[in-house]
Amino acid sequence: MSAQTKLPLAVLLLGPTASGKTALSLALAERYLTTDYARLARITAERLWRGRPAAPYYRLVAERRYQPGVEDLVARLRRAGLRIVIVSSGSDLLAARARDELGVDDVAANGLGVRNGRISGELSLGVSDSGKAAVAMRLLSRAGITPDRAAAVGDSGSDVGVARTVALSVAYNSKSPELLEVSSYVLGYGELPRLAEILEKYGSG
Repeated sequence: MSAQTKLPLAVLLLGPTASGKTALSLALAERYLTTDYARLARITAERLWRGRPAAPYYRLVAERRYQPGVEDLVARLRRAGLRIVIVSSGSDLLAARARDELGVDDVAANGLGVRNGRISGELSLGVSDSGKAAVAMRLLSRAGITPDRAAAVGDSGSDVGVARTVALSVAYNSKSPELLEVSSYVLGYGELPRLAEILEKYGSG
């Protein structure tokens, strides 16, 4: 990928919301996800996870697979001089793993407290679903990059605010009608590597 005048200076990867599959967690998500994410996160941490051993949580983080082709994609974008930022309402351990393994420049996510090998129920809420846009803009500002020089990749309705703000938005494997409507491009599962071509096309336009 060659450097272009219009090429974005940063790519925001907007992580999906992590939620369990129990009946209680689904009911809580339906009730609070769009109205009070902070309350949803606290109830989930306190009622569903508190007191449980942390080892399975750490194991899930370690075993979670990246989207197909993301390693090569990030390497290619970094060679082109782009800054890579993750904004996720999921686990900060997953975001940190991607930062360390892939060379992501900056991350923002949510922390789950662990004491003496067990989940404490405490939650460090850094990114709510409704607050993704504000966090994303703060990270861009910290890097000295304006939204009109940024691209974003998201998959859910909580990513619409960012998609509307940046210069180039991509919906990836998304089922959100709102995100699909506002995004500049739509990619299906496994098509994430095409992002490099999209950015190059945009930069040369």
